[in-house]
Amino acid sequence: MFEDFEARAMRAAEARAGTRKDKLAEELRGLLPQEVQVETSDEGVLPSGPRTRPPRRNGCQPALDDCGAAQMSGAGQALAEAVIAALRPIEGLNHVYDGPPLTAAFPHAVVEVGPESDWSHKSGEGRELRLSILVRDKGERPMRLRGLVAEIEARMGQTGADLTGWRLVNLVFVREAMLRETGAAWSAAIDYRARLLRA
Repeated sequence: MFEDFEARAMRAAEARAGTRKDKLAEELRGLLPQEVQVETSDEGVLPSGPRTRPPRRNGCQPALDDCGAAQMSGAGQALAEAVIAALRPIEGLNHVYDGPPLTAAFPHAVVEVGPESDWSHKSGEGRELRLSILVRDKGERPMRLRGLVAEIEARMGQTGADLTGWRLVNLVFVREAMLRETGAAWSAAIDYRARLLRA
């Protein structure tokens, strides 16, 4: 008797769910363009056809290209190039890299631009980015590293506003951390927040 009741309850629930799906599908067919088909299945109501994705706003491009590779806006690249050019003349710094090197002589710096977010306004395109500078050195004590960090911070305060295709609106210091690595290696990370507008 209990199995019979359970089976009837299950059939009634499935019938109600099917009725709800059919009703929802009808409502969607009335709202969507004719070229978009609406299908019901066990998983629910799914639109299909040529226009199942919403149109892009204001000519915005997808974050990934057709091959699935991430696209850079150009703002991050322009900022990284400007920072690398500003840090290269620092005396005592062997090299400034735009990504982690496999092998490098100490001391060296790595400039990386992290997440980008939209900072546009109604009349222009803008980006907000995170900029990280990692400085690595070897030695018993981090005295030389501290001097390099102070010089880098001074150079960052003098960064020009005009970048390739972009204008640097502000560059704000976020944090600094110094850590001892394995052996006698030391590293210092300096993070900034940058806001840029397209020139």
